[in-house]
Amino acid sequence: MAKLGYIGLGNMGKPMSNRLLDAGKDLTVWNRTASKADELVAKGAKLAATPKEIGENCDIIFICVSDGPTLKSVTQGEDGVVAGLTAGKIVINMSTVAPAESEELNAAVEGAGCKLIRGPVTGSTMLAQNGTLGILASGDKDTYDIVLPYFEILGKNQFYLGDAEQAVVLKLAINTMIASTMQIEAEAVVLSEKAGLDVAQVCEVIAGSAASLILWIFMSRWISSTSVVISAASTGLPSSSQRV
Repeated sequence: MAKLGYIGLGNMGKPMSNRLLDAGKDLTVWNRTASKADELVAKGAKLAATPKEIGENCDIIFICVSDGPTLKSVTQGEDGVVAGLTAGKIVINMSTVAPAESEELNAAVEGAGCKLIRGPVTGSTMLAQNGTLGILASGDKDTYDIVLPYFEILGKNQFYLGDAEQAVVLKLAINTMIASTMQIEAEAVVLSEKAGLDVAQVCEVIAGSAASLILWIFMSRWISSTSVVISAASTGLPSSSQRV
């Protein structure tokens, strides 16, 4: 059985690590705040002292951190993952970063005789818990075929997009679409509110329109800040519409 490592136990990394453990995988984890690993360790995961230790002891290393600078901090330097790698290992970066940051990591990983798969995800924490994420992947195709069974544990839909930074670019494109649409929805709601309309009712009406899918994501955040609750049932939208 391959030894797996997981670096980054945040809102997405922790539930994905749980999925791997529940599937019976040999898992070692690391997180800047070590206490976030307590639940996983109680279920059988091992806790590494540094990212380098993950690189030394694991065959396939997953990374899911918040941004490019954090990715660099856990992969580069004396205690970084790359310092612990030996030839033939696989690194999977599931973080959302810039193409240039991913290219830099790829050069370092390949310099150690290993392969990098870019594997950013689409979906919410709930979908990560349920194993129904979408996984965008790019990198060496033979390496992708090796890690696909693990992606199938983590996600419902897997997309192989090419041999370089295609997955990284597409994830940023998707995020751009979501952010732009949410901004438009926010302006529409503010316009209605300033005209004296009830915000909760405005959101409910829009949620039944052609703009409903992205609006449901925005609405859940907007309404929570005003202590008003609208259920999926009241809008006629399925709960799966909460995807990001």
